[in-house]
Amino acid sequence: MKIFFVLLLLVASNSCTEKSMEEPLTPNVTSNPENADIMRPTESENPSEITLTLEVIKSFDAKMDICGQEKDNVVSIRVDEIRSYGQGIVNLPIKNQELLVQFLVLNEKLEEDTMLEVTAKESLCSNASDTYLSVIRHQVLE
Repeated sequence: MKIFFVLLLLVASNSCTEKSMEEPLTPNVTSNPENADIMRPTESENPSEITLTLEVIKSFDAKMDICGQEKDNVVSIRVDEIRSYGQGIVNLPIKNQELLVQFLVLNEKLEEDTMLEVTAKESLCSNASDTYLSVIRHQVLE
């Protein structure tokens, strides 16, 4: 009886290894031809950065409240497109969403309806549940 059990165990272990060698591991990916032409944002090199194209709604002269703190260089924007984002982005904005963002460097006041490409860093609010975007680079688009 012991020999039969050992023989069964040996056959079962050999059949598993042969099967795994015959079938290479392939990722479980399904292709969906309907979504083939949809442009998806790429991943950013920095996990907490996001690159967006946006439209300026209003630029404020005075300090504005973002996350319970008074911030300089605050601009109200509308998201047009997300170009890339890092894996660490918690609250990913969506198209046509309106946000208040802080520009770290803003040399001149931005006019309404100006299109910009910006790279922003997501920061955690003091309540530890909300986030806001601080623009670290921007370029005016024609």
